[in-house]
Amino acid sequence: MLLQPFASNTGTSKNTALHLIGGGPGSYQYIQFVSQDLSGVNMRLQAEGQNMTAFHGSTGSFIVSKYGDSTATGTVISGGYETRHPTGISLRIAGNSISTPRDGARDIYITPQGTGAVVSGAADGTRYNFVASDFVKQSSRDTKTNIVPLERGLDNIRQLRPVSYNKIDKLNQGIFEIEKGFIAEDSLMVATVDGKGIYDSHITAYLVKGVQELDQKVIAIDSLATTANSTANDAMNIAIQVDSEVQQMKNKIIVLEKEIKTLKGAV
Repeated sequence: MLLQPFASNTGTSKNTALHLIGGGPGSYQYIQFVSQDLSGVNMRLQAEGQNMTAFHGSTGSFIVSKYGDSTATGTVISGGYETRHPTGISLRIAGNSISTPRDGARDIYITPQGTGAVVSGAADGTRYNFVASDFVKQSSRDTKTNIVPLERGLDNIRQLRPVSYNKIDKLNQGIFEIEKGFIAEDSLMVATVDGKGIYDSHITAYLVKGVQELDQKVIAIDSLATTANSTANDAMNIAIQVDSEVQQMKNKIIVLEKEIKTLKGAV
């Protein structure tokens, strides 16, 4: 079907429209697309009041793309885009913000395919900061296997090489900021598999294990000190006792000397 204005029309009269008028409040105005094959797929573009809805088949998809481009290049340009689950939970993308309704605890899941990673950065390896009030790392026993107690902490800590440095990408932006941390290639015991990143959790585990090892040494030293103090106290008590006995012997000698003098005088 082709709709076009008459050649003699001028101004806004040149506008062309397929004008669907509803039957009143609650009525629909829609364009229905019906497949003629046996599957009977139906699709529909529908307007009701202030809402515009696009319906598609249960296994289909709704794609927006520039005319003449591949559907894989689909683009939606809007002040805000919101997708909603039948339960009422929605995700809104507007400007530079991805948000959920602020009506309680709402989680946003970013799920890469396969072994992909969530990366803040560029394909050339440049990485950018994640900023949040807190980061929570999943650490439940339910998600782990082959759990073995860490044996060494201090030995691994001694192998770490803390350094200060400048980030090249920041210098390129005119930001001169001295940072502190580690070089992955120089601290392989805490490096990622590709040798380019650092696992902070590995460093934390070694630090905690190292503190525990130092704590055991302090306990052992404290025990030795307690034993030494006890031995010293015992020796001191013995010395006091010996000194008392010596003093008693001196007193007895003095008494005996007096008695001897008395006996000599009597003779």
